[in-house]
Amino acid sequence: MEDEAAAEFYIDTGDRDDNKSIFDALAAKRDMIDQAFGGKLDWERLDEKRACRIRHTITQGGLTSGEEAWSNIQEAMIDAMRRLAGALKPFLSNISPADLKVQQPVITLASNIDRPR
Repeated sequence: MEDEAAAEFYIDTGDRDDNKSIFDALAAKRDMIDQAFGGKLDWERLDEKRACRIRHTITQGGLTSGEEAWSNIQEAMIDAMRRLAGALKPFLSNISPADLKVQQPVITLASNIDRPR
């Protein structure tokens, strides 16, 4: 995974059930969200974990790519992040905090380059 990067929507309100509810509400609109993004996303409910994520993997390179490739990788990450945020935003507004245990969920859009572990 050191030869790739990603843009992802990471859902972690601190409450496992709320996270799964948010993910499931979005997954019900998966085809529309994928279409708005402009391609297939990786939908990871992560049942064995508290959090969930929706991810786009960027295969142009990653941490092990030479510095000469970083500019192109960063541009791809920025583009993917903008498209991901735009694709999710209309559907997130339909999720009511009143339906969740955590009244002010923290939902993060993030870009990352996988680091060695």
